[in-house]
Amino acid sequence: MNCQFGVEQDSILTNMETRPQDVKVEIKLEREDHTDHIDIEHEKFPALAETKLEVTLGDVKNEIEKLDIKEEITKILVDQSEENVPGMNSPTQYSQTGDIGLRSSSLKCFVCNKSFSRKSHLKRHSSVHNNEKPFKCAICNKSFCDKTTLRIHYLVHSNVKPYKCSICAKSFSRKSNLNVHISVHTNEKPFNCSHCSKSFSRKSNLNTHLFVHGETAFKCSICYKLFSVKSKLNTHLLLHSNELPFKCSICNKSFTEKSVLKTHLRVHSKEKPFSCACCSKSFTYKSTLINHLGVHSNEKPFQCSVCNKSFSRNSNLTLHLLVHNNEKPFKCTLCNKSFS
Repeated sequence: MNCQFGVEQDSILTNMETRPQDVKVEIKLEREDHTDHIDIEHEKFPALAETKLEVTLGDVKNEIEKLDIKEEITKILVDQSEENVPGMNSPTQYSQTGDIGLRSSSLKCFVCNKSFSRKSHLKRHSSVHNNEKPFKCAICNKSFCDKTTLRIHYLVHSNVKPYKCSICAKSFSRKSNLNVHISVHTNEKPFNCSHCSKSFSRKSNLNTHLFVHGETAFKCSICYKLFSVKSKLNTHLLLHSNELPFKCSICNKSFTEKSVLKTHLRVHSKEKPFSCACCSKSFTYKSTLINHLGVHSNEKPFQCSVCNKSFSRNSNLTLHLLVHNNEKPFKCTLCNKSFS
C-alpha cells in the first residue's frame, strides 16, 4: 500500500517564512483517531476553548531559528520520503548526509548490546538508559532526549503534517504515526504472540497481551499492581506521588497522561464513537465496547496460565492471578484483614 507524501518540503518552508508574524497558531489537543474529534468551536462546549494554547507563528519561527530547524526539517523530509523513491541503489543509503554510505552495525551499546549504524544514533540511545531529557520545547516545555527529536516535535506547533494517508487523507506530523494509522484500514496485525495464535497491530498491545501468558511483569511496590511494561508502571507511580500534571479545563479533574485527558474529554462532549455492530449500542471508550462484545459472543479470551480458567476481561484475569500468587493487596482499614 502506497502512502503519498502529503506536502512538498519546499512549500512547507516557504509557507512558514511568508505567513505574517501576527498570525495565531492554534495548538489543540491532538486526536490520533478522527472519531475522537471534539469541535471546540461549537458554542455547545465553549469551555473546551480553554484547552487551546495560542502562540504566534513568530514564536514558533524563533525556536526554529535557534535550532537551525529549517535545514533539519528539509533533511528529515527528504530522508524519509526517499525511502520509496525509485532509482535509489539501496534503502540503506543516505543521499543528503555525505558522511555515511551503507549502514553498518559496528557501534554497540555497552548496556544492552544493541547495535547502531551511526555514532549519533548510539549517543541518542544512551540517553534512554540515563533517562536524560535535556532538550526542552520553549512553547510547551516538553522535554526530549536529543536535539533531533525536539526539532521534529516543533512540527506539531508549526502545524506541518507532511505524511498523508492515501485512503482517508488524514495527515500526520510523523511517519511512524501514519504507519500505525494505516493498520486501521488494512487490518494488518504483524505482531504475533509466540504462545498463541493471537496477533496485534501494535507491539505495545502484544507486550500487554504477553502478561496473560505469565511473561515477566513489573510490580508496584506500594499497591502490588502488576504491569506488562515498565513505562506503564512508571506512569502508575505518579498516582502514589500525587503527580497529575494534565488537568481538564471543564471539571478540573487531573490525570497522569495527556492521552487519558484526551479520552476523558469525551465525557463532556458526550461523544460515543465506538458502536457495537450487533446491537448498535455506542460507547465512549473502545475498551468498553470490547468488553460489551463478550455479551454477544460469550467469548472468554483471557486464560489463566496456571489453572486454565478463562475470563472475558483482562482486568478480571489480573485479579484472579493474585490468588495463585497468594497476594492480598487490599487491606481493611478497620481490622487490617487482607484480601486478593
